[in-house]
Amino acid sequence: MKTWSTYFVIVFIICQWGVGAAEKNNTKGRLATPYQSMYIGEEATGDHVLGLWQFDGETPLADVSGKGHDGTLNGAAIVESGRFGGALQSDRGWPDIDQPHQVMVANNPALTPQGAFTIEMWVQPSAEMTGYENHPTLLDKKYVADTDYQFYLSRELKPDTRRLEMTLGFGSDSQLYSSEYRDFLPGVWRHVAFVYDGMGTGNFFVDGVFAGGQTYPERRGIAPGDHRLSIGDRIGSNYRGFPGLLDQVRISDVALEFRSVSLALNMPRCVFVRMEGAPSLQLAATNLRHVPIPSATITVMRDTTVIDTFILPELASGESHTFSFTFDTALRPDTYKLAASITIPGDTPYHATEHFTLVTIVTRPLPHTMPVV
Repeated sequence: MKTWSTYFVIVFIICQWGVGAAEKNNTKGRLATPYQSMYIGEEATGDHVLGLWQFDGETPLADVSGKGHDGTLNGAAIVESGRFGGALQSDRGWPDIDQPHQVMVANNPALTPQGAFTIEMWVQPSAEMTGYENHPTLLDKKYVADTDYQFYLSRELKPDTRRLEMTLGFGSDSQLYSSEYRDFLPGVWRHVAFVYDGMGTGNFFVDGVFAGGQTYPERRGIAPGDHRLSIGDRIGSNYRGFPGLLDQVRISDVALEFRSVSLALNMPRCVFVRMEGAPSLQLAATNLRHVPIPSATITVMRDTTVIDTFILPELASGESHTFSFTFDTALRPDTYKLAASITIPGDTPYHATEHFTLVTIVTRPLPHTMPVV
């Protein structure tokens, strides 16, 4: 039979491994990508950009990165009502219209990142996506092979509510990554991104806010395939286009950052004996924007209970501020979820929540002799 101390050591080791993994996957030191603007300069033609399609000007199908991955229209259309000028207009696919609505780009090994990468774009669903029974496809170089990548939306959970999904091919098999459910309302532009660290972790971001992801520690880089790249639809039948508009589609060979603020929890361990001295924990907030943040409110939660609230002072770009708070070890033995939410006011308020390592409280050791009454 395991004693309380044995249990403590086992959970402590698991806890320390989890904290180490979280630190390894953190994109420390990188400011947020300025996705709210049209990419120009280094953001358009830098070495990290593998391909960029903005659907503008006299050559709307050109690869703006200068890497030569120009596209050709196949059933889709270029329209002027994009997020930044022009946009690609796709449409429903099977079972309604089993025809392609895409831009096709010739296969090239350079379009398969060797390790970490980011795939991002702006999307605006049309009214035709509401009730569409299939998986609207945003980008596909995988098709049914165990190579490359396929970025798409799930079936509807309820009207206009879907998950982002990315399937990656690793050569002998494939792996599905899924986001949390988000609203994709007709006529509303949303920036969507999938960030892969090359070490098994794939995360999703919607409008710069973390939207979930998974880690599969055995995974590494994806395998290159023979398929062309399809933007706005699945490569082949059954076609399943994205009913709406796509703009500023970009593939980068680096794990980019999109959050306005990173929240990092520093704790010596995450297993405590009931009634031991209340541990002091530190929460560090770092401004990842390229401009100062005048103020923000941070709320720390244990499960659904608010245990502390802080007002973040003005932070310059890249600057950090640390808060201290305690965790109540008088709670009953159990595992508790720690999270922190930040709200930045403004014309476009920013709200995001970071979930941290679980905190476990174990029972106190019992005496080795019966108590004397």
